[in-house]
Amino acid sequence: MSDKKEPASNITASGAVDLSKPWSPENDFDVITEIRRIIANDDYTLTVFFNDDSTKTYDVKDRIFNRDNPDYSWFKKLQDINEFKKAEECGWAVRWDDDTDISSYELYIHGK
Repeated sequence: MSDKKEPASNITASGAVDLSKPWSPENDFDVITEIRRIIANDDYTLTVFFNDDSTKTYDVKDRIFNRDNPDYSWFKKLQDINEFKKAEECGWAVRWDDDTDISSYELYIHGK
């Protein structure tokens, strides 16, 4: 018998994510938070469809329009709604270009 502990999973017996456990490289959030599809909406929100069949809406306006947000310099180019609408689903992120993306973990935890 081994004394090695298995890493604590963030997935409950019912398959839901237990948000009380912090993210760590050992957990299995990536299985849950993989993005299936996104919709970039006219109000600068993203509708995100996840691998666990959940759907969340994430508001990107603070990153795009708030000069005090540390991400503003990368996201200000998305003030043009046509640029914002170029969002692409990349499995574990939504991205616009090599410098501008949002992780699926962020979208899942902070989306509503």
